[in-house]
Amino acid sequence: QAERVAEGVFRDLRDARAMPPSLVELQERHRVGPAVLHEVLGVLTERGEVIKVSAELYFARDAVEVMGEKLRRFLEREGRITPAGFRDLIEASRKYTIPLLDYFDRSGLTVRAGDYRRLQ
Repeated sequence: QAERVAEGVFRDLRDARAMPPSLVELQERHRVGPAVLHEVLGVLTERGEVIKVSAELYFARDAVEVMGEKLRRFLEREGRITPAGFRDLIEASRKYTIPLLDYFDRSGLTVRAGDYRRLQ
């Protein structure tokens, strides 16, 4: 059963791209409790299929890689980006863009400089 849940959760995250479902939504969709979902997400993260961006947000790895590449290309061309600019670039809401920008800072792609991000 855990593998079936893992497949479904991964499919949901992959299909959602830049705006993945919340943990509560995943629990409801797959009819599992928080402990089972946490375990499934841990396995998907260990496999490298999913990236934990924040305590509440998990994304499919390929979606994060695509967004990171879009961000890198934009910054090579323009030099800097605001959170609103990144939101427009990836076509997502602020709920997702700020945690993603923080993730890209932590991962070494970008660095925060005031209200902007630039390539590290």
